[in-house]
Amino acid sequence: MKFKNQRELNIVEAAYEIFQINGYHNAKMKTIADKAGIGKGTLYEYFKSKKELFETSMIFSMEKGFEGIKEVLNLDLGFREKVIEYFKYKKNYMKNQNTIFESFFSNRELISDKVRDTFFCSMSNHYYDIMVIVEEGIKEGVVREDADKDILTSCILSISNQHLGINSLGDKNSEVDFEKIIDSLLEGFGRR
Repeated sequence: MKFKNQRELNIVEAAYEIFQINGYHNAKMKTIADKAGIGKGTLYEYFKSKKELFETSMIFSMEKGFEGIKEVLNLDLGFREKVIEYFKYKKNYMKNQNTIFESFFSNRELISDKVRDTFFCSMSNHYYDIMVIVEEGIKEGVVREDADKDILTSCILSISNQHLGINSLGDKNSEVDFEKIIDSLLEGFGRR
């Protein structure tokens, strides 16, 4: 995401923090302006509405999250360790985004085409990043050569979004046995 100047970035970072703490409906533009170190009028010079600022902060958050994922996936680790680090990152990221994601999903009217398009484009790129990790696992000999890369990639993404998401949102926030997850992925669930 490109910003006009440092002030606009400061506003988005402040908004993101306030939305994360208070949610959309309880966030006040005055509070965001104060956090950014500007007047409320100046805030409206950059963003026409709270909804526009929320959308921008959501896109900013998504992009930061996907940048963090890229960093994890670029670590010099083997398949097993890299997937575990990815799972840890995703769980921590979702836990830290709890309030803002609740606002995002419980207020469908806040999800514009721009936000939706950014999300799906990022998820598509993310899918192929995970596919590369699966291919590395095959080359390492950790993943079977005849494993279906699409299915394994989908399983990894599903675990990161569903299982870890459920475990990181709300009051549940339970401990996760990452070794057990990776063992289940690599060993399968059926009997032979």
